[in-house]
Order: sequence, then C-alpha cells, then structure tokens
Amino acid sequence: MFYKNKVLLIHKNSLIKERITNYLRENEYGVIVAHNIDNIINLTEGMQPDIIVWGETLTAKAKNVLMDLKNHEQHKSIPIIALIADIELFDRLEIEKYGIFDILDTMPNLSELKLKIRLNINNARQLNHYRHEIERQRDISDVQFDLFRLNDFNHICELVSDHIYELYRPDILISVISNNETDEIEYKRLFLREQDSSYNAHPILDVPIWQDYFLSSNQADSQKIKNKNLLNIISSTNLNARHFYQFPVIAGNTSWGVFILGLDERISNQAFGEITILSGSLGLRLNNLSTKGESKARKRQDD
Repeated sequence: MFYKNKVLLIHKNSLIKERITNYLRENEYGVIVAHNIDNIINLTEGMQPDIIVWGETLTAKAKNVLMDLKNHEQHKSIPIIALIADIELFDRLEIEKYGIFDILDTMPNLSELKLKIRLNINNARQLNHYRHEIERQRDISDVQFDLFRLNDFNHICELVSDHIYELYRPDILISVISNNETDEIEYKRLFLREQDSSYNAHPILDVPIWQDYFLSSNQADSQKIKNKNLLNIISSTNLNARHFYQFPVIAGNTSWGVFILGLDERISNQAFGEITILSGSLGLRLNNLSTKGESKARKRQDD
C-alpha cells in the first residue's frame, strides 16, 4: 500500500502504541515503530520519516537523542510531537530546545493527533521550501558578487556555467561565449549529466551556427528553442533531450554568446527566471570589462 506520509512512532506504553499505530495506518499513514530509544537515529536515517511522534519519558538519554536529531543537518527539520502528560508551562518552554514542535497528552485524542500530524508536516514543508528559496537567492547573489570581483574572461564564464550546471542539473548544458575584443569564441564547454562530465572539445562546440545565429544578433530572447535548423544540428551530434532552452548572454547592443539547456522535463518558471538573470549578469560583466579595456586603450592613445 502506498502511504502519503511516514510517521516514526516511539511510545513507552505498548497498548497505546498499538492503538496509535492502527489508527494512523487506517488513515493511510505509514507507521515506523521504534522499539527503544537506541533505534531512533538509525530508523530516522534509514526511513526518512516526515514526522516523529515521541511517547517516551524525557530522560537524559532521550534528551541526548533529541538533541542529536536537532543538530543533524538532514534531520533537524523533521517535526516532533511529544506525548507527555500534565506538562507545566516552564517545561514546555524548556523542551522546545530539543526540537519538539508540539505537545499532546500521553494518550491523545486520535483525531487531534492526526490533525496535529498533518499541520506539522505541512508547516515543516513550507519552512523547508522558504529556507531552500532563501539559499537559492543567496547563491545567485554570491555568483553576481563574484562576477564583479573577477577580471579574467574564462574564470567569469566558468563561474556562471558551473553554477547553472550544479544548481539546475540539466541533462545537457552547452556554453558558448565569444570574446568581442578578438571576435573569437573563447569559452566553450559541454556538460552531460548522464556522464556527470564536462568537455571542452565536442562537435557541437565547433558548428558555425553559434556565430551565425546568436552572435550576429542582439535580439534573441531567453526562450524554448523552436528553430528546427538549430534543433537538427544539436541532434546530429548525438545530443538528445525532449526540450531545449536558450539563454543569450546579452548586454545593451552586444551579444556575447549563449547557454543552451537540454532537459527531458520542462524547466520550471523559477529556474527559467533565475538562469535569465545569471546570463544577463554575465553579459553586463563582460560588457563592463570590454568598456574598461576600450577606455584604457583610448587613454594610452591620448598619452
């Protein structure tokens, strides 16, 4: 039977434990029963429960186990409901430091327990989602900061290309960036997720379409690729994916290159927007460096 959510249950009273287990399973929860405190860490690591229902006495040993869960990077976000009788307000505040999210009686009302489980799982997932989004935005900000700290053309291109591959894990990533000071494609790289490898030499990196299609125009937008000629050229080099997306590296009237992502699943709107920001930031930085170079050259001529 397929269970939507998994509950790790430990309880000192075997009859209550059995009642809770049967009730939750009847309501389509998968229940993992821990027979003693020593099993909690191993079961959490092996089964990855969505929530822990804790009915054991909070001994010093139990508190140590709870602290281990709270301090573990992968387990600290798992909500814990403690089944403890007649707890005082001071004790409620005290046990929060052990990662306990909610408290019910030792023998709780089962309908209330089910409601608490659902609410705590939903709240934990929302918190994890917000935490993940904050981390993604921080990563993008860090890349943008590093872009304007570095001055080497290849290092700048590599920074953005590596970040796109590591964060979004496309099946295929083609990076082709020209150096407008030499009018040559100076940075070209192919990432293949199936092999988890990158290549600086591949037939797709040397086709003339990069100059003809992307570098000769600054009107290209970030979008799903529908140009059959381009798709045929990509597939002719044995690079296959259900969907291909282009993210031109453009600043002002200058086209520097393009990132092309191949995926078997459609790209999310969020990822699409973030990669567009990254490719645009790279274009701005390359334009900035090019302008600085032109200013230095004019200054030398004036001197």
